[in-house]
Amino acid sequence: MGGHLVTSEERRALTLLANDPNGATEAMLVAQGFSMSMLARVVVDGLVTARHEGGGRTMDVVRVKITDAGRASLKECQ
Repeated sequence: MGGHLVTSEERRALTLLANDPNGATEAMLVAQGFSMSMLARVVVDGLVTARHEGGGRTMDVVRVKITDAGRASLKECQ
């Protein structure tokens, strides 16, 4: 985790992602109230991965999944 203290928003996102083996789309997370800056931060910190799944000319789909480091960080919060 690199000394990063997990915020309540990050913990909430990690919990949501940990409960679904397929993760969630970036759009779904934003619709749930998560900020793009927070999502970018947890990707950079290695707590989640964000993978482009395709889409078309009018839509991109990015799937976000928790990593082992994200699961460990979530355990540390408990």
